[in-house]
Amino acid sequence: MTTPLLERLLNHKESANFIVIEDTILQSGYVLLKEFIKKVAKNQNRCVLLLCFEFSPEWFLENINSNKNLVIFDAYSKSDSYDFENDIISDLNYNFIKNIKDTSEIINILKDTIKKLSYSSYTLIIDSISPLLLIDTSLTFNFLKRISSCLTLSDINTNTNSNLIITVYHSDIPNYPSSGISGYLNVRNTLLHHIASTTIIIKNTEQFRKESTSHGYIITENNAIINAYMNFPENSICIIEHRKKSGKVLYEV
Repeated sequence: MTTPLLERLLNHKESANFIVIEDTILQSGYVLLKEFIKKVAKNQNRCVLLLCFEFSPEWFLENINSNKNLVIFDAYSKSDSYDFENDIISDLNYNFIKNIKDTSEIINILKDTIKKLSYSSYTLIIDSISPLLLIDTSLTFNFLKRISSCLTLSDINTNTNSNLIITVYHSDIPNYPSSGISGYLNVRNTLLHHIASTTIIIKNTEQFRKESTSHGYIITENNAIINAYMNFPENSICIIEHRKKSGKVLYEV
């Protein structure tokens, strides 16, 4: 019996260099992202580079037994609303990102850190590219291309064929052109598919159940219905498109 594609990706049994988890407010992709982190953290020969924009590093690492091969790049704690506590990451290699608008500085910090490490392969986890997209779409894609190139450079002394980037993209947040052109960009159908080897679209099955009543529901601006049972893994489906190096495209639901 063939192992499901999602399971092969989670266990690094299927070659991929850039995975985008696409979600919406109706079904978060963070459950799946945390599962990727948990799986890759078990491999002590692989280093996890965790770049946090939307959630604290502590939240991502709460169910991970060993974090010796994790390096934190914290762009979340810059927020005045987050009271950073040093002791929660006292045993981790930790890097503060002070300005998320300066993507060149983020890349330099990543490159300098990797050069000091001695792992055979790396997985870069970006908890979401949406905060960057809201600042500048073109700058974000330039950042993604540069960071992808960084992980394939021979001077970082790694097995570049096994390096991987995984990020979350909130597809229900509109992104407008920075040049002032009217309308908004369809990020997934334009640039993301030219960068990512794998896209995993997370959808919620509950929103399609017409028999749901309005009691206890919140109506969002786009008339989508949200209830307490959403964002549970058992109420979600994954639609996967995976492009192999040979050019073959695999689909799985």
